[in-house]
Amino acid sequence: MLHGRDIELARLSQLITEARHHRRSGAAVLRGEAGIGKSALLEWAAREVTHATPETHGDMRVLRVTGFEAERDIAFAGLLQLLWPVRDRIDGLPHAQAAALHGAL
Repeated sequence: MLHGRDIELARLSQLITEARHHRRSGAAVLRGEAGIGKSALLEWAAREVTHATPETHGDMRVLRVTGFEAERDIAFAGLLQLLWPVRDRIDGLPHAQAAALHGAL
């Protein structure tokens, strides 16, 4: 458990629940100085998402990307890194979204 992070954990838990049970997307922005626990919060969320229970059966996947300053001028570098492991699933998206991602990648 992350001590003193009850508000952040509740918000992340709510995002995961909305995605898992209601098929609703969401986003969280974690920002702050180095060493305040942003990575620990992300690790907690990743464990929550991938932890299989009898109810969830491990039904969600975590995709991660790490930005590098040297790539900041390369269009879609982060998107490529993020989606490369699941590129075979792009064609299962609606045509407009699949076409946009194929163009970007």
